[in-house]
Amino acid sequence: MYEFHVSRLAREKFGFDQTLFATDGNVVFADFLAARTFTQKINQKRDLANYPERAVRAGEINAIGLIDEILHMVFALYRKQLDPKVLAKALDELTDTLGEKQVNLLLTRFTEEFPPSAVYLEDQPVEEYLVGLTEGVSHKLIALKRSSCCGSPTRIRRSLHSPNYLMTLNSLRPPSTGR
Repeated sequence: MYEFHVSRLAREKFGFDQTLFATDGNVVFADFLAARTFTQKINQKRDLANYPERAVRAGEINAIGLIDEILHMVFALYRKQLDPKVLAKALDELTDTLGEKQVNLLLTRFTEEFPPSAVYLEDQPVEEYLVGLTEGVSHKLIALKRSSCCGSPTRIRRSLHSPNYLMTLNSLRPPSTGR
């Protein structure tokens, strides 16, 4: 089973079935058929007759999910073997460097762009979500971890010859703090 982050824009543009999404907002592919169905939704919205190079292949979507899972496993191993508090330390370092306001803005923008189900379905506002906990873990730390695991699949997305619909971090950069 593979999963990865899908932006709000992509969910809305391609009309993905919400049952594909876990509560954390990641799309989950239990098998290759699910990836094929997901890919078909994307390709139906593209002008493939005039731009066949824009077609997305199910294998590419599966690869993104696999790489994202590998990144999560590496991250989990790092936390288990080297530093269980790495996320809390990273959040503290970001806050010291950028300031609390900028970090909150970054996490809010990420959560708006890659919303967990409760936020996407408008059951919970982003600000309320970010001060909450899941299984004793701060949603700010969860958002930070999710955002850190988005990087490499974002670069892979470029190789799919597709616009920034599936995974994009371009709009998440916080404004300069002048530091």
